[in-house]
Amino acid sequence: MKRNAMKTAAATAVLMLCTAAASLAQPQGGPPDPEAMAERQIGQMKERLKLTKDQEKQLKPIIMDNAKAMMKMREKMTQGEPPSDEARAEMMKNREAMNAKVNAILTDDQKKEYEKMLSERRGGPGGQGGQGGRKRPPAEK
Repeated sequence: MKRNAMKTAAATAVLMLCTAAASLAQPQGGPPDPEAMAERQIGQMKERLKLTKDQEKQLKPIIMDNAKAMMKMREKMTQGEPPSDEARAEMMKNREAMNAKVNAILTDDQKKEYEKMLSERRGGPGGQGGQGGRKRPPAEK
């Protein structure tokens, strides 16, 4: 019995530490900063795609513009409500346009790795997911 209680206490402590660490990692108060989002994304791409300095210079404004546009779209949404089909379509269109611009700058090998990055963000091959890996039910026809 004591052993089970100790395991439960240890598991609870680990869970609390993970929760505390996750909350500290989140930006406090207000929406995320588009510049910080863009810088983080460029950093991930730079490391994973082995971007050249020239590619990085070309990609920064594309990523920054996309982050700002997405932030404006999110501001239009009602707090706590999922995005409307119209808003979701607008975000998808914006994302596809950005990806086309990004792909125009990347080499063939980088394009393959970039597609893997996008797939992982969406929750795997053909997955939806996005932030937090949430899956939305399919839209009714």
